[in-house]
Amino acid sequence: MPTPNIDRMAAEGMMFTSFYAQPSCTPGRAAMQTGRIPNRSGMTTVAFQGQGGGLPAAEWTLASVLKTAGYKTFFTGKWHLGEADYALPNAQGCDEMKYCGLYHLNAYTYGDPKWFSDMDPKLRAMFQRMTKGALSGNAGE
Repeated sequence: MPTPNIDRMAAEGMMFTSFYAQPSCTPGRAAMQTGRIPNRSGMTTVAFQGQGGGLPAAEWTLASVLKTAGYKTFFTGKWHLGEADYALPNAQGCDEMKYCGLYHLNAYTYGDPKWFSDMDPKLRAMFQRMTKGALSGNAGE
């Protein structure tokens, strides 16, 4: 498929050849989305269902920077940067998010009684309440 805008952006832009990886998915995603080490955004541990919070509302993301240049922005896939409304992709610079998963993919099995059958019922109820399927929405929703 032709990608003239991406090709032009690559030709006129800057090339980055090094990226320092993080030890787990939430810090790695925070680093990739913000371009900063996770300590700067407070995203140093794996985000977990029910803990609330997430990527700070004031944080600049790749999407929010691109929006200032007039780009339309979109996110799909695993976000894993928090569950608070202010931390979701549609509040972090994305015009639209579609089929967005908030957690690591096996988290969606925690509420299933066949998995870890002797789990505390209160904990299982929390997982069943908090761990839903994919989210979709637009900026401002």
